[in-house]
Amino acid sequence: KLNKMKHITSLFISIFIITVTFTSSCKKDETVQDVLLSPASMSAKVNDTAWTAVTRVTRHFAANNKFVITGTSTDGQVIVITIMGDAAGTYTSSTAIDSLSAQVGAVWQLDASSPTTDNFVSQSGTVTLSTVDTQNLKVSGTFSFELINVGTSATRSITEGKFSDLSYSESTE
Repeated sequence: KLNKMKHITSLFISIFIITVTFTSSCKKDETVQDVLLSPASMSAKVNDTAWTAVTRVTRHFAANNKFVITGTSTDGQVIVITIMGDAAGTYTSSTAIDSLSAQVGAVWQLDASSPTTDNFVSQSGTVTLSTVDTQNLKVSGTFSFELINVGTSATRSITEGKFSDLSYSESTE
């Protein structure tokens, strides 16, 4: 029990540090309070179990016309979504995320502290970017994916996914 509390405390400290780091890379007039009290949200169901992100980091790679959205829940589960497009619309894929023909892909990690184990990668999925606000740098949309753990062949489904008012930063990488 004590070990679990230490893990949760470490996770929240990490979340705070990530938030502060993310804030410092955002617009100069944005404060930590703006990020923490933001109306932004990201949620889904993973195998019919509710999942909600407490931290959200979104980057737009203008040179490649793509978004990468990362959300982490309080228990350390991570969803990373890559969208090969940056305009409002629906992006689909029926191929693995590492396929050159994939428009979208996702990775779900059971535990952010063990990023090399229990990774599930998308085999198919859909992301709809309903709003891409290039003036205020915000993006909203929905998502769903079917995933597989390549090592164990276990599967997961991400359904009812949605993200709203996610602030994004521009990246030149």
